[in-house]
Amino acid sequence: MVSTELKEVPRGGWESATIIKDNVFEEITKLKEQSGKDIVIWGSMMLAHSLMKEGLIDEVQLRVIPTTLGKGKPVFDSAYDMEFLGAKMYGQGLVLLR
Repeated sequence: MVSTELKEVPRGGWESATIIKDNVFEEITKLKEQSGKDIVIWGSMMLAHSLMKEGLIDEVQLRVIPTTLGKGKPVFDSAYDMEFLGAKMYGQGLVLLR
């Protein structure tokens, strides 16, 4: 988790999440060099865009939920060279785009 304010992030029955407060690009690079699971960004497009510009994101997965919220911001601009890897449909209209 990237935050300058949180001290801990309990995750139910799982271990507490790692909190990155400083040197975000350096810390993410260190995490990517470790073996283990994927790194997930939930909800922070500013962080995602920053990591994409630094080349630190290998794959983007978007979960599209059919809800109307009104005006919004584009998720990506044309600066990113991306390749469509596929889509998977789930119940209630949810679609995962890779």
